[in-house]
Amino acid sequence: MPTKGNKSIHLARQLEWFKNKVHDKTIRVGGLLVVITVEGYNTRLSIFSGLLYLAIRPYADTEWDKLPHFILTDDDDWNPAVLYHLNDDCFAWVGRLWRICLMNLVNIVSIKLSTSWISTHMILVSGC
Repeated sequence: MPTKGNKSIHLARQLEWFKNKVHDKTIRVGGLLVVITVEGYNTRLSIFSGLLYLAIRPYADTEWDKLPHFILTDDDDWNPAVLYHLNDDCFAWVGRLWRICLMNLVNIVSIKLSTSWISTHMILVSGC
């Protein structure tokens, strides 16, 4: 459990907006709980009460001089509205799913469409 004063709560989508790769699924269900920065550094995450935490502490002067630096976000206020998306177009959604699956070498066995429902059946070959 994070202790008072040495934690920072992070929103995974904010870190992703700044081009970091965030694996925020808990290890208990097969996740990694790691942020991979743009520069390629890995930093561990923790989950407590449903929130992601990054353990932090003040740095020593010698650490600042010797260790690499990386930036997760920026100094400006972040507007989460940049990521708003209403996924209400089922045909566009299936098209995106199809492209993602093809990029990840997944064979889609069937996609059944009607005006009122979507059913997808997939066999995972690799990737996803």
